[in-house]
Amino acid sequence: MYQVELLPQTVKQRHNLLGEVEVETDQFLLVVNGKHLGYVGKHPGAHISFVTDLPQSIQQEIAAQVATLKNEEKAPKTTAPVSDEQVNEVLRAIANESDTDDDT
Repeated sequence: MYQVELLPQTVKQRHNLLGEVEVETDQFLLVVNGKHLGYVGKHPGAHISFVTDLPQSIQQEIAAQVATLKNEEKAPKTTAPVSDEQVNEVLRAIANESDTDDDT
């Protein structure tokens, strides 16, 4: 199980009268096990946008926890899904390449 946190995202903006001010955006930073892995909107049903490729099974597990944290019935959809089969295919291709490399 992953430790999933939704942290408010803030940005600095320049205001004519107030100078530089910090403003909270309409999305959360998605932090998993202490690492920033993506963003998710605060509105109901917002998709998760991961900033790194993760196997779909892991994305789904994280999405289920996000739904719980946001008090939503359904897990949010994720962007840029990478299926477990796609990951396995790449790993097999890499293994096959190293088997066929000839150093002679």
